[in-house]
Parts: sequence; structure tokens; C-alpha cells
Amino acid sequence: MNIISYLLIYDLCLDNEFSIETQPLKEGGSFRVQGWIRKDGKEHHFIRADQSHSIEGGHELSLFKAKQCIDQMGVTLFK
Repeated sequence: MNIISYLLIYDLCLDNEFSIETQPLKEGGSFRVQGWIRKDGKEHHFIRADQSHSIEGGHELSLFKAKQCIDQMGVTLFK
């Protein structure tokens, strides 16, 4: 598995002030969902099975999955 050198960071102020960084993993001709969710000095790294055929799609899908995770788990994400 190779990590692509291109990094796009999304810093978002969501309702609970979470910060999201996306960095899709390049795997063959696809980009796997990967990123970090941060709040108050805590960090959660996530990798999902979802893939996109473009780097832009990988970032969009990673951002969507991060927001979904925050909506479902909130701060319990860091426990």
C-alpha cells in the first residue's frame, strides 16, 4: 500500500468543533478512504473499505465518511 504524496486538508468547524483531515490511500488505480478526526488535542485515524477512482473523489468520500462517523459517534469516537 502506497500513500499518495498529494495531501488535501479539510479543516472544518462543525457543530462540535471537530477538525477533519483527508488523505486517501492510492491502491492500484483507486483511492481508499482515509483520514483523521481531531478535537481538543485528541485524534482518531480511520481507514475504510470504500474506494474512488479519482483523488478528488477519494477526498470527498473520506470527508463524507468522517462526517458520518462524527454524527454517529460524537466525542465517544475518541474512547
